[in-house]
Amino acid sequence: MDMQNLKNNESRPAFRILILEDNTLDAELIKFELRKAGFAFSSMVVETQESFIEALRNFSPDIILSDYDLPGYSGDQALACAKKNYPEIPFILVTGAVTEERAIEVLTSGARDYVLKHRLDRLAPAVRRALEEVYEYRARKKAEHELIKARRNLESKVKKRTAQLQKEIAERMRAAEQLKESEIRYRLLFENMRDGFFLAEPVYDDTGGPADWRFLDVNEAWAAMTGFPAKDAIGKLNSELFPGVEKIFYETVARVAETGEPENLEAFSNAMGRWYSFRLFSPRPCVAAAIVSDITERRREEEETARRRQLLQSIFDNMPVMLVLLDSQGRFVLNRHTEKVMGWTKEEADKGNFLSRVYPDKAYLAEVMEFIETGKTGWREWVATAKNGERVPLDWANLRLDNDTVLGIGVDLRERKAVEAALKESEERFRVAQELSPDGFTILRPVRDEKGRIVDFTWVYENAAVARMNGTDPKEVIGRRLLELFPGHRGSPFFNAYRQVAETGRQIIMEARYQGETIVKPTWFRIVVVSMGGDIAVLAQDITGRKTAEEEFLKRTAELEYANKGLESFSRSVSHDLRAPLRAIDGYSRILLLEKGKDLDNEAEGMLRKIRDSAQKMDRLINDLLNYSRSGCATLSQKTVDMDALTSELWNEQVAANPERRMELKKRCLPKASADEVLIRQALSNLIANAVKFTRHRDNAIIEIEGSSCGGEAVYSIKDNGAGFDMKYYDRLFGVFRRLHSESEYEGTGVGLAIVQRIIHRHGGRIWAEGKPGKGAEFHFSLPAAD
Repeated sequence: MDMQNLKNNESRPAFRILILEDNTLDAELIKFELRKAGFAFSSMVVETQESFIEALRNFSPDIILSDYDLPGYSGDQALACAKKNYPEIPFILVTGAVTEERAIEVLTSGARDYVLKHRLDRLAPAVRRALEEVYEYRARKKAEHELIKARRNLESKVKKRTAQLQKEIAERMRAAEQLKESEIRYRLLFENMRDGFFLAEPVYDDTGGPADWRFLDVNEAWAAMTGFPAKDAIGKLNSELFPGVEKIFYETVARVAETGEPENLEAFSNAMGRWYSFRLFSPRPCVAAAIVSDITERRREEEETARRRQLLQSIFDNMPVMLVLLDSQGRFVLNRHTEKVMGWTKEEADKGNFLSRVYPDKAYLAEVMEFIETGKTGWREWVATAKNGERVPLDWANLRLDNDTVLGIGVDLRERKAVEAALKESEERFRVAQELSPDGFTILRPVRDEKGRIVDFTWVYENAAVARMNGTDPKEVIGRRLLELFPGHRGSPFFNAYRQVAETGRQIIMEARYQGETIVKPTWFRIVVVSMGGDIAVLAQDITGRKTAEEEFLKRTAELEYANKGLESFSRSVSHDLRAPLRAIDGYSRILLLEKGKDLDNEAEGMLRKIRDSAQKMDRLINDLLNYSRSGCATLSQKTVDMDALTSELWNEQVAANPERRMELKKRCLPKASADEVLIRQALSNLIANAVKFTRHRDNAIIEIEGSSCGGEAVYSIKDNGAGFDMKYYDRLFGVFRRLHSESEYEGTGVGLAIVQRIIHRHGGRIWAEGKPGKGAEFHFSLPAAD
């Protein structure tokens, strides 16, 4: 069967269909739809995993049609089995109900398509597309095989040509060797040169630019310098011996060979990792000669000297202490930190009488000068005067570098003295805070045995909260052993935590229950243990009330999870078991109308149509109930939702569904929201569809949608000029099956607004409405604004 025959209904050949379905009526409806579409096929219907696998092996189907939920076997499992063993067979899901998320999962797992059982008119196009894809795939694989064969033939020809080129190159190299032997006399002139020497001819690329050079001759010094003997270098391209040579080398050699003007070049060779000096000249047209000297050591010494000078200058300038150089001429050099502390600049310090400005008191200045001139070592505190007049305490020392230079090193003591004062004040505040804290605070000191192991702790400090918890007097416990006071701590999680922090220095936060000694009732504590020098500090908080609340919360959570599982099971039962008979009623009524309609009178035909309408209405009602249930159970997957783009997309769907109507959308300022895109799409779709439905009797329906954002909340409104509603019935507006208009006026199940309210509440938002009979309605709702 090929693609052309598949597209031609009159000449369509037979193919095999494997149907995985536990409902016989649904299977018959599937085959009926395909025959009605003109397909010729043979089929096999299976219900279990064993029969499905056997049919795959023996029946050899061209396509697989599968229900999603079957007793003991699912469409997911059947799809995985088919993709693993027969990946080329297209797999189409034919099911009664499937969520959008589940449909996406099935399609991304390898299914070609999915068709809902109440829309079997879409089955034939889906089957046709799947079969067309299969035959296109087979044709593509055949073309790939032919392409591989052609590539292999081409590779064989390339190998033959390569061998020929290699032979030609070898012959050229032999000719170069013969030429070298004829130039022995020329070689004797430069063999004994101490510097490296080579002759080269430039090599150009396709654009005429210098791209390489070829060695014509080299001396022994060059060979020793590079490690390449003459026999390995002559006739070779430079790039073959030294890959990665900078372009400046190729440009310089080409310029000398072209102009005949000598040039000198010093450059670093990445290929050799060394510095070289090149003295270039042209002994004959289009040839360059180079005398090469290795100057790596000289350059390294120069660079090291410059680096050390720069490093010393950088250290002097950027040291976070005050540095001052004083020479025998009385000249001062200040580093940046000294300028920052004192406010004087280097230029101001070099104007003379600098010390008299820093120490204006003459007696004090004389003492400073004596300290400098005698070369006394050690640190001493001085009080200097900054440029702004502030008195700055300094810790200062002098270091004599040589007979002419003294280096002064100083530390600004203002911050340290301020810290000392603040620390003293902080210690007092800490003591008061700990005494007033409702949480317990204890300091313990490890007690070690002769092997250095921690065996106990000595009580160093406890605040009033610990005294209340333990029923102890701080004056009586300070200095005593922990296990002496509370033997129940031995081997407890608390004691183990104390020991681990004392040994490792790493903080531990833990929650545990304790009972014993003075704490008779089982009590939960949250403790934070940190290292404090050689001691440990323990912060203890009574969290018994919180733990009791958590246990109650976990119990209620488990109960809710059990209830949700029951609701999910009920939804699956409704979807599979209750809707199947409705599909059968609707399907067989449709078959009667199609095949026997001409034999029925008007009354019988009208009854059959009423049966179909009732079955379809019941199916919509069940579907709305399932959507209402799922909107409250589905896990939220919040992300940034472009409400403006989503509104435009949903409005275009309504315009396409109502081509005969005149409708106008006025859309303004719709901020982005943080929400579950699937659920918000359903909620916004229901509200827009309501506005379209209740403006049906207007010659020109006008629907306005706008929004605003404030304080982390986005608020949206949807206003129409339709039928409206009476506010005295507002309490019925968002109820399930609570309609404000008769079904004969406006169709619907009465569940749409209830679903909207549940979705908005799931996001932590609000929804409300305003309306007047005959004056239209306005719905408002809020969502978390996107960041």
